[in-house]
Amino acid sequence: MATDNQKTATQARTTFFGVDMGNSLAKVVYFDVHDSREAQDPETAASSRTIHDYIVSKTEYDHLGAIREEHLTLRDVSVNDRKGTMRFIRFPVIEVDRLIALVQTMKVPTHGVTVVATGMGAYIHQAAVKGTTETDYHTADEFGTMISGLAYLLTHSPRECYFLADPYNKELTRKVYVENEEIAYPFIVCTIGSATSIQIVESPTKFSIVGGSTIGGATFLALACMLTPATTFDEVIELAKKGDNKGTIDKLLGDRGCEYYLDRFAVKIPANFVAIQFGHMLDAERRKSAKAEDIARALIGLITSVVGTALLGTLKGTDIKQVLFAGSFLHNNDIAIQHLTTGLNHAPSPVKGYFLQHEGFCGAIGSLVDLLSSKV
Repeated sequence: MATDNQKTATQARTTFFGVDMGNSLAKVVYFDVHDSREAQDPETAASSRTIHDYIVSKTEYDHLGAIREEHLTLRDVSVNDRKGTMRFIRFPVIEVDRLIALVQTMKVPTHGVTVVATGMGAYIHQAAVKGTTETDYHTADEFGTMISGLAYLLTHSPRECYFLADPYNKELTRKVYVENEEIAYPFIVCTIGSATSIQIVESPTKFSIVGGSTIGGATFLALACMLTPATTFDEVIELAKKGDNKGTIDKLLGDRGCEYYLDRFAVKIPANFVAIQFGHMLDAERRKSAKAEDIARALIGLITSVVGTALLGTLKGTDIKQVLFAGSFLHNNDIAIQHLTTGLNHAPSPVKGYFLQHEGFCGAIGSLVDLLSSKV
């Protein structure tokens, strides 16, 4: 809980950033306040104006590998009694040190800037930020901000959630956006970030961590960088879109040596169902001819299979009917979304999966909202 001095300091500043620094990706929310309640001193006003002009002047910041997601912008939204625009930026967390150095060398004004950060990187980089800038820097709980950020989106971002219709039909499959009122507490949130967490959410302020996995987006990217020429998440996803893991990397039920499984299940399973992930990679000749795009696609299947298994185990002990998937692993990752949707068909009772437009930004939003609501 903020002290009176912290509240006064926060109220006097009008440049706000919520940051979620994971193991591989930094997610930033810049809250561009329109109706500051206080008169700014000249230095703070100049700082705010410089930062605003730079951020809105472009959507790609090449020197940092950063991208501003213009289509995600939330305009005329309120946090506590401040009104403004939320703008969303992501960049590799490895570039945080370079960002700090650039702020110094370019003499970027940081007077009047407040940053509240969550995720493991929030603590790793805390000393560097505080020691080299005038930034008012706070840290926040990773799991709490995730849920408060999600709650904020469900009340301020129209049709934030969607589900995948006809997931088994490539020609007909499509995203169907729903009104936020369709999402009802309690529900499960499965966040696939660097690792994976599973939470039961009973209200905007009440949740419990019930499961997860050490496997997640960081595992995916690290393995992809080891096994393919790709060096970034976006490059791996583009490779995977062109790949085919079935029968090339993964061994199928219909492949030689697995056929007998087809008659051992109570329900009929198609021959092109994956039996052993990366099963063909035990063959030295197949390893030599393996294509990067097929490996990338197989890795998505590997991650979603592990996550799906953990999620199904959690669902067995509940009667919850909705799962919300979040986390930056799902950014532009239609293959994973399809896998996770079809995987819910194996749940012990009917469950519907939903995905978010702002899938990777819940923690950053929650950090900002909690700060301005004096919870940090």
